[in-house]
Amino acid sequence: MPPSGPRIRSGRAAPVLDEVQRSIDDLAETLRRSITVDDPNLKLISHTRSFGDEDTTRVQSIINRRLGDDVMRHLLVTHRLRSLREPLRLSPDDLAGSHARVVVPLWHREEPCGFLTLIDRDESLEEEDLREVVKVSARIAEVLYRRQRSLEVQESERERILCELILGDGPSRVRAADDMRELGLINDVGIFHVLTLAYPSARARLRPLKTLVARRLEVRAYRSWLVAGVGDSVVLLAAGDPGPEERNIRALAEQLNRMEDGGERPTVAIGGAVSSLEEVAKSYEQASAALRADHVLRRQGVIDWDELEPGQMLAVLAPSPPPAHLVPPRLASMGEVLSDELLATLRCFLENMGDVSKVAEKLYVHRSTVYYRISRVEELMGLSLSDGTVRLVLHWWLRSADLRDGHQSL
Repeated sequence: MPPSGPRIRSGRAAPVLDEVQRSIDDLAETLRRSITVDDPNLKLISHTRSFGDEDTTRVQSIINRRLGDDVMRHLLVTHRLRSLREPLRLSPDDLAGSHARVVVPLWHREEPCGFLTLIDRDESLEEEDLREVVKVSARIAEVLYRRQRSLEVQESERERILCELILGDGPSRVRAADDMRELGLINDVGIFHVLTLAYPSARARLRPLKTLVARRLEVRAYRSWLVAGVGDSVVLLAAGDPGPEERNIRALAEQLNRMEDGGERPTVAIGGAVSSLEEVAKSYEQASAALRADHVLRRQGVIDWDELEPGQMLAVLAPSPPPAHLVPPRLASMGEVLSDELLATLRCFLENMGDVSKVAEKLYVHRSTVYYRISRVEELMGLSLSDGTVRLVLHWWLRSADLRDGHQSL
């Protein structure tokens, strides 16, 4: 058996995990080997004292409360840890800078609950001892399963309150804000931002996206946040101090935008900052409008309500197309009355504020040709393009049609 070494203080988990801590402490003392328990994402839940067998992997896991990225990738990819169903013996050659160890997957009712890792420095763990490890692991898996179900209920309640805060009527929002304060769900200080995220095919990916967002926030140790699924998008409410918060939100949004799934990146929209929970719905509505605009433009990037570009502003403000019977006849028939040549000339004329010389230059025609075509447009449509209101209406209608048809030239 390995000799007893310097004591590393046991990682005491939350009270609900005392049973897990007692189980691994008893097992570790019996086998004289160090043990850790991690969740399915390889974040540390509990650990025992060391028995002189600590290595770099264990020390970093305890200090950082998670395995290092290189170790995690190796375990997940090379050893397919997420699909592991039987104990896995790892030799020192499997993990650089590590002693031999045994990894036992924790499953209960066909649900993955985490992993129990036992250091077997001299690779002397006997089969009888391993069977005891598996037996204890089964009890731990049951405890973690109950804990996970409880957390899911809590998560569901948090999502319900957040959805009520951003989607409810006035009284509902006030109640939701009071619930958040009473339950301590988010810090009611500083400023609040709402971010909305969605992939083009978000409905099938909503749950994985929520998990990715939560995991990224945990890694960044973000001070106060809530995540919920709303429709086809994920909504993130973040709280923080003015100044640093503004910079952090943009950096966070750019980081979230880099989360690829199937070769696609999510659009991330940032709502404006608000100073109270009761105003969070405004930030959500801004973020949602910006998200819709970016989907229309198909850019799949980061869009900030406070920094909208002109094309994005138009996409936000452009109304949904009215029913066909409510479109004025002269607009409805524009595509039929005007030839492609006349329509292109009209577009160029409006884009260049009626500057005939610029239109002629861009279309590679003589100025007199432009004058002739514009006069034909006026004749066929029964409108005068010297009227500023007419130019505004036609330009707005054409741009709105571009957005509805998915043109990306804005």
